[in-house]
Amino acid sequence: MTALALVLPLAACGSDKETTSSGLSTAAEAPEATESVDGAANKSEENSGDKEKADKEKNTDGKKEQKSEKKDGESGESGDAGEVPTIANPFADGQYEQVTHEPIAGGQEASQADIDEMTKVVEAVSNPESLASWTRVILDNSCKAVTDPAMEELERQGMTLESVEEAARMQEEAGMGIELPRSEISLADVRVDGDRASASVTARNDSGEDTQTQLFQREDGRWKLCN
Repeated sequence: MTALALVLPLAACGSDKETTSSGLSTAAEAPEATESVDGAANKSEENSGDKEKADKEKNTDGKKEQKSEKKDGESGESGDAGEVPTIANPFADGQYEQVTHEPIAGGQEASQADIDEMTKVVEAVSNPESLASWTRVILDNSCKAVTDPAMEELERQGMTLESVEEAARMQEEAGMGIELPRSEISLADVRVDGDRASASVTARNDSGEDTQTQLFQREDGRWKLCN
């Protein structure tokens, strides 16, 4: 699951193209009520004379037109209710892009201080405080080899980190937030070779347990996720 940290920024960058509009489902359900009323009117017409039948058909047609106009108006109002930008859920249907890394060949056993620092980095990325803060947390804890391409992609799409965060906040306020599973993180087989390191990272949460090899880079005086 930790490999998600290296691909999520780009997934979030492209999410501005995905929008949803409120009220569409309500408008789509409206015809059922009209059909029920029309069915009752038809049964009544079968027991009436020709003139009465003709009058009722005329009245029914008029009511249908009024209801149709009303439904069209309601549908239009719903469509203009304001679109909420959405951030794609990387955990949807249990499927998300995974990056496979190989452990560093050789290297030295990491100190406990290094292991603790790497663990905190993975915990921060795996357990963000909110959807709105997630992308920034990932970028703050990732090396330049990850952040530079991500920021270039944002710029290419005419977006900024702030606009991605604002879209996520709007999504949460609209009750469309993504449930982020809280994970318990543990590291094993942590190897260090200069400013590079690798570790076998295990994440445990309500969905189960997953173990992957994660690479790290020492930048700005601390360990960051890298590739």
